[in-house]
Amino acid sequence: MTWIDRILFNPKKLLLKNITTGAIQEYEIQPDLSNVQVDGTPIQAISMNAIENRLNLGWIDLPSLTYLSTDGPMVTVITASDLTGIVSVGQKFRYIQGGVTKYGIIHAVTATTLLIYGGTDYTLANSAISNPCFSMVKSPFGFPMNPDKWTITVISSGGTKASPTQNTWYYTEFGSVNIPLHIGSWNVSYQLTQGCNRSASSDLDNLTALSLSSTAQSGGISTRIYTIGLNITLNQFANIPITVTAKTLYYLIGKTQMSSVAGIAIQTITLKAVCAYL
Repeated sequence: MTWIDRILFNPKKLLLKNITTGAIQEYEIQPDLSNVQVDGTPIQAISMNAIENRLNLGWIDLPSLTYLSTDGPMVTVITASDLTGIVSVGQKFRYIQGGVTKYGIIHAVTATTLLIYGGTDYTLANSAISNPCFSMVKSPFGFPMNPDKWTITVISSGGTKASPTQNTWYYTEFGSVNIPLHIGSWNVSYQLTQGCNRSASSDLDNLTALSLSSTAQSGGISTRIYTIGLNITLNQFANIPITVTAKTLYYLIGKTQMSSVAGIAIQTITLKAVCAYL
């Protein structure tokens, strides 16, 4: 007897149909669950209701993790096995340290490590990591979705540059403001006040940029104000998505493209980088 026509599958049974007689043979499925755990407990010791409730919360257990290093809000942990086929960038992360439940977002995955962004509220310390979990859903149970908690923010009063040289970029004069972007994708923005003035009515402008360089415009975003007159001041907002593969500084710089300008200003500065994986 050859069973080759079709296979019917449900979570508990495998049904095979004989193409000659039409008879259906039923087989019970008994998966090997000996190595499967939920929150560190063997799955065979947990009731099906408990398993269903656990999965409905959106969290999936990970093998053991060990702290490796910290760079600002980013922490690298060592994995006990290669997780590149299970965990991916952008997934949510949960763990327990010192009896406190903490959260993060996965920003990079290698065969031996995970890079975790802890946002503003969560610090993964150099101590034991209990019950590590990840989630493939957007908002797993308990995960804080407020974007402010997953934002790098830099605030400065800024500054002014008197008698700027035409087409020369300035950085320190406006407060030496920069923002670090760590590995991953970010929605980057700035909100600030641009101004310029001169003693006699003529062309006026102020070009401001968030740049990879502190001495030239490179990448990032920029805004320009322009008028014909003695002075101009405007509030500006600009944003752009940026992805980096290594920690990268972006510098806030400014210049005028006109000659004989009395002064330019970049003030009341707020730079933000919001995690794009929310």
